[in-house]
Parts: sequence; C-alpha cells; structure tokens
Amino acid sequence: QRCRLVGESPIASHRRLQYYCASSHRCFHSHSTDRPTPIKHRMESGSDRPAFAHADAFKLTQPPHPGWRPRGESALQYPYGDEPMPTEKNTKTFIASTTDGSTRYKLLIGGVAPRPIAFVSTLSEDGVPNLAPFSYFNVISHDPPALMFSVNRPSKQAASGGSGKDTARNALATKEFVVNIISEWFLEAANYCSVDAPPDADEFALSGLHPFPSQIVKPARVAESAYSMECKLLHHYPLQNAAGDTTHDVIIGEILAWHVRQEVIDERCYIDYSKYKPVSRLGGVMYGRLLEGVELPRPVWAKEQDNTN
Repeated sequence: QRCRLVGESPIASHRRLQYYCASSHRCFHSHSTDRPTPIKHRMESGSDRPAFAHADAFKLTQPPHPGWRPRGESALQYPYGDEPMPTEKNTKTFIASTTDGSTRYKLLIGGVAPRPIAFVSTLSEDGVPNLAPFSYFNVISHDPPALMFSVNRPSKQAASGGSGKDTARNALATKEFVVNIISEWFLEAANYCSVDAPPDADEFALSGLHPFPSQIVKPARVAESAYSMECKLLHHYPLQNAAGDTTHDVIIGEILAWHVRQEVIDERCYIDYSKYKPVSRLGGVMYGRLLEGVELPRPVWAKEQDNTN
C-alpha cells in the first residue's frame, strides 16, 4: 500500500530501511508501519510559473566539452562573449571589510551554490524536540566519518552574548543530533521548519513530519528522509566577528550510524540520485533540484606523463 505526501510524491507506508553502524561495521534493517499524514500547510507560489515536474529524474549526460585535452588548444565555450579574462570593466570586486552585512550574505548564499542542507533534529535537556534546516553544511572527513554545520546567532543575541538558536544550544547541551537530508517529496514541510518558533515548539508537529527512533542517539530522525546520520558532538567553535561578538556556532559531529532507504542505495552502496532526489539551497528563498550529472575520471599523474612523452 502507498500513500501520498504533499502532492504527487509517494511515500511507502511500510518502511524498510537499511542501516550501517560505524562502531560495529554492520549492516542491518528495521521496519516501521507508521503512515504519514497529509501536510495541511501549503506555501503560496506564483501561479504563472510552470507546475513542478514530478516525473523529472536525474540522468547522466556527456561532459560540457568532450573534446577538451590537457596542454592543448581546445577552446572552452565561454558564455560571456570574447573577453574571458577578468578586467575592471567586466568584474565587480567586493572587499569584505567595506561591504555591508546584507550584501555579504547575498554574495555568499547566491554565489556558493548549490549547497547541501543539513536538516538537524535535536532534543533539549527537557526533552523538547527541535528540527531545523541549515545550508552552512558539508562532510569534512570519512576517517573518522564527520560533518559540520554552522548555526547563525541572531544579531541581538550575538551582541548580547546570547546562547544562540535551539539547534546549537541543544547539540551543545546533549552532545547528540541527527542530520537528515531533504528530498523533493517533503520539501515544503522541511522549509516550514525554518520558522522562528519559540523554544518549546515542536517542529515535527508543526510541519506534519514524523519522528522515528534513532539506534544510538536520543534525538529522533525524520521518518520521511531517505538518508539520515546519527551524530555525536566532536567539536564546537564559536565564530566571532570583528567586534568580538559570537555570530555563528560551528558544530562538528562524528557520524555514528547511517540510515538509508533501500530504494535509493544499491548493493555496492552507491546512491541512485534519480530516486534519492535531494534538494539544495540557492540564493534568496530558492531551492535547487539535482537533475543532471556528468562523469569525469580523476587523472593519474603517472599516466598523464606517459601520454605527453
């Protein structure tokens, strides 16, 4: 049996998940028969835009310049006319120390894109669940398996030395959290969890998403997510601005276990992006989809030397 969550994206009501535990190096499975319920909230969008193409899926294409060769004269297809080299006329330069904060923010989130999103679930010391997305996020190591995300402190909290947002405060207090990856089929619900709700609000309940028990840590993972990572706090770095105010809490976590839907992973542990459908953050309030990819082998210097001799 199948049910639908947010439009036409189906989610199986009988869930079979594959896990890998970093501490025991074992794969195992779990089942859940919790059936997701429809999300009541609908975000307004421009009616003149094309409808979301649910059937579009990830595919591989040829690289943009199949004839390119190292040390050759192969012309790249530069999209900005006949002047590929930067000049004062065709380039804007922003010096951080003289650029206002709003512009710095727009340059970062618009230019560093697409960015993966950490959908972080935590528990307060009083046991209140919290769920929020952060796009200052990435993996940093596979040995030990580790990731990082950064949580900004609102300007008033930063200036007054406040303790920051619920996610950072909970992670620092309990030293545990779960990073879930957002896929297309629950994007609206995940976005709603960015609401500036009070600390006692439960974003699982507000968004209609479902908590699912973790194997090692206390915070729940998101049942709708096809890929989740249980983590313990490895390091915390309070990032300060020129005025000495802590503006971001940089959280580094060690991954203790992965939970991956078996539909999106094969027997060799490769991810099928056509089924995974991860979303990313772009500038403004935009999100991105993963619809095309190219494969380029990593060059080996010994072979490259042989080819040029």
